[in-house]
Amino acid sequence: MQQPPPQPPPQPQIVYLPAPPKPLYRRVATGFVALIAAAVLGAVASTNVAWGLPPEWQNPSDKELRPYISTVELALKASAPMRVELAAVTTAISNCRIWPNDAAGRVADVRNDRQKELALLQSVPPPDAGVDLRQRLYEAYTISLAADEALIAWLKGVKVAQPQDLCGYRDQALYQEYVQESKRALAAKKDFAATFNPVARKYNLPSNWSEWNF
Repeated sequence: MQQPPPQPPPQPQIVYLPAPPKPLYRRVATGFVALIAAAVLGAVASTNVAWGLPPEWQNPSDKELRPYISTVELALKASAPMRVELAAVTTAISNCRIWPNDAAGRVADVRNDRQKELALLQSVPPPDAGVDLRQRLYEAYTISLAADEALIAWLKGVKVAQPQDLCGYRDQALYQEYVQESKRALAAKKDFAATFNPVARKYNLPSNWSEWNF
């Protein structure tokens, strides 16, 4: 009787182990970048894309403006914590309870964060309906950065034996420049918020921004 042909030896089974989970900070950063990317893509998407707007808002300007407003909202949320930090530092400066070098470093962190948010906004082209809004926010950030720079320069030039001595230097030109630029920045932010909040409310986004929280 004919013998059956020999069978090939069994192949070893390969088991693919799942990749280790990313650290929490990487998962959070990845999620935030994904949100930014989605908003940016939406801002330049075709007006034929359906954004799920209510029937009374079915016009091209609404479909283009909604994702752009979401991008601006993300930028405001990202800068809000640094605004809290700046308020804490400037309060300590006003009360003369902080060393100038420490204050300068913390204000520089705020300035750097604002520069990043401004770069983000500059990288996203607004639709026609959002050009005026972008210009108002750009002006608010630009003036705020000028105030930051004046305050940092003043703090770096002050030499004190103790924090309480800081009160004796607030009549200097750089500090007075900071005060004036800060007032201008608050006015520009107030102007932006008055324009942005009604639009954000229309799209069910947070609409309680003021000159004090971004």
